[in-house]
Amino acid sequence: MAFIFMAGAITMFCQISWVRQFTTIFGVHAISVITLIVVFGACMAAGSYLFGKLADKKYHPWLLVALMQTLLTAYILLHPFFFSKIFDFYLFLNGRLSLGPYSVMFIRATVSCFYFFIPASILGGFIPVLGKPLVLRMNSVGRQIGLFSGSYLTGLGTGIFFTGFILIHSIG
Repeated sequence: MAFIFMAGAITMFCQISWVRQFTTIFGVHAISVITLIVVFGACMAAGSYLFGKLADKKYHPWLLVALMQTLLTAYILLHPFFFSKIFDFYLFLNGRLSLGPYSVMFIRATVSCFYFFIPASILGGFIPVLGKPLVLRMNSVGRQIGLFSGSYLTGLGTGIFFTGFILIHSIG
């Protein structure tokens, strides 16, 4: 259950940190923040579906989790480089094109989707991959899913609290 808790905490840490950084490009008004959160959630949903299909194959779940965690760690380590390229690309588009408000929203959503797809889909994939071994024991599926969901949601809450109230306050 510690892996499930950590997956939830890492999910919220990444989401809050990355959305906060993207607001330096897109602004902090409601439409920008909502666009980022929706795109992040949609990418997580796509990852949940894609990795759920992989979990149904004969892959060992812990091997798949290790691969997912390795990819996510690499993406997090490369984030400053990727983010600077996204920042430059968005400024390039904004400087070259005369855009209306709907075009700007579409570009924000598209740029965010390309940026968030890999890490958010991996984060969304943790749920079906880690949940797959639980479903195999049908005699206790309710209790197992409850424990799984509780651990994940507790991790989400801890990630929100830690990132929002401690990290942002202490390091900006």
